[in-house]
Amino acid sequence: MILGRWRDSAVLFSVAAFTAGYASVGLSALLIIALLEIRAGSWRWIPTVLDRPLLALIAVALVSALVSPWRNAALAPAFLVPVTALLSVRSVAVYAKTDPKRIAPLVLLWIAGGVVAAVWRMILSWPDAFIFAWTGKPGQNAIGTTLAIAASLALGMVVSGPSRWRWWLAASIPIIFTGLIVTWARAAWLGAAAGVVMLALVGSRPRARVALVVAAAGLISIGWAVSPQWPGLHKALESLVSLEANENRIAIWRVVPKMVADYPLLGTGYGTFKFAYPRYRELGAKGPTPSFAHNFLLNAAAETGLLGVAAVISLWAAGLTAMWRWQRRTLPVSGEHAAATAILAATVTLFTTQLFDDTVMSVQIGFGLFALLTLGAVADRYVAPKNSQS
Repeated sequence: MILGRWRDSAVLFSVAAFTAGYASVGLSALLIIALLEIRAGSWRWIPTVLDRPLLALIAVALVSALVSPWRNAALAPAFLVPVTALLSVRSVAVYAKTDPKRIAPLVLLWIAGGVVAAVWRMILSWPDAFIFAWTGKPGQNAIGTTLAIAASLALGMVVSGPSRWRWWLAASIPIIFTGLIVTWARAAWLGAAAGVVMLALVGSRPRARVALVVAAAGLISIGWAVSPQWPGLHKALESLVSLEANENRIAIWRVVPKMVADYPLLGTGYGTFKFAYPRYRELGAKGPTPSFAHNFLLNAAAETGLLGVAAVISLWAAGLTAMWRWQRRTLPVSGEHAAATAILAATVTLFTTQLFDDTVMSVQIGFGLFALLTLGAVADRYVAPKNSQS
């Protein structure tokens, strides 16, 4: 019982601290608690549709590391895959299944953590701000991804949630989006836009959906009109559609098929892109050697081969399908429906960011991915069927 409360507290801390870049601290606590649960004989796994693709992904990551030409470098990051996945999925699954009514408050806590992280990011962006040395400074792409997720969660709860939540959630949205903008993370901007489109399609409140589309279009128009006054912002917006500005990433993407051709089934080894890439780098390619392919599917193909890509796609497909079923079965304008809609939009947001980045390979962002997928999978299997019968 005590271990269970500690575990739940660690899950809540991880969710609240995720946006700011500190979910790994919670995962460390979850690891200790899991070892104590195993010793006490209380550890148990909650079956979901994620089990088979998750097992396949873990197996491919480990085997690819073992057969990699850079095995010594690949083993450590490959070992983190099962640790992160199993701790995240199991802990969140137990938390959600114990009492499904916890899911909506967990999403609200996630959003609250996003507000704090956004304010902190704005402070970090201020040139003369005093920053405590021990706080660290998360990478702009990683913090941009987490803020885009928080923005989609907040918007989802506003568009689809009960009225008692909407006012303070609505107040949180401009704060989170401001923090997102000052990250200058272009992939995260696109991810947030994808979340808005998803909410416009599946939100339960027709008026809220119309207002969302009108507000988004208005903000984009105003932002584009005033952006010339801020050269940095204007340049970042223009670069979204500029092939020249994205030439370095395109050059990276072009060599991935050659890497797959040489290592078709298991790739070069999990986490070894930065070691393999120099062999295939095009003459005249700009920029330093990248740590990853800036596209999670291409990165999976390069590092874990076709088997790895199949496992990754299967995992995302299983999670998104479960979320969709859960969202369609819930009662409109209910707390559960709002949580389901928000989680679905946030997952679409994360998926979109990873088409232009690969921060999900980290332990920190990995927790967010597994938490979102698990919430959808657990709710689909253990919550939604009961509601649909009532």
